[in-house]
Amino acid sequence: MVEVFYIVQAKEACYVQDRKDPINRVTVEIFNEQYVVKGEENSDYIQMLAAYVDRRMKMIQQRNSNLSNQRVAILTALNLADELNKLQEDYDQLIRNMEDEKKNRMG
Repeated sequence: MVEVFYIVQAKEACYVQDRKDPINRVTVEIFNEQYVVKGEENSDYIQMLAAYVDRRMKMIQQRNSNLSNQRVAILTALNLADELNKLQEDYDQLIRNMEDEKKNRMG
């Protein structure tokens, strides 16, 4: 079992060591390995994230059965990073569209 992974809100990540908020400790299973995850988020949320990563890793492995676990993890990370980047681009575009619409209404 691997221990001590932290899940914190990104904007507060630099303050983790100074915080007095309760830290949840949750044992999760990802790709047939157990990990103890510590974080400020609630246990259900941490479990949901772990289940999502587990599903994505299993999907990658099913398509590429000869890959090592490390390569499955790297490909999964790249896929999740791609997904996050595309969502961020969509979000940024939506904000720009809303700002443009607001400017057009005001004159």
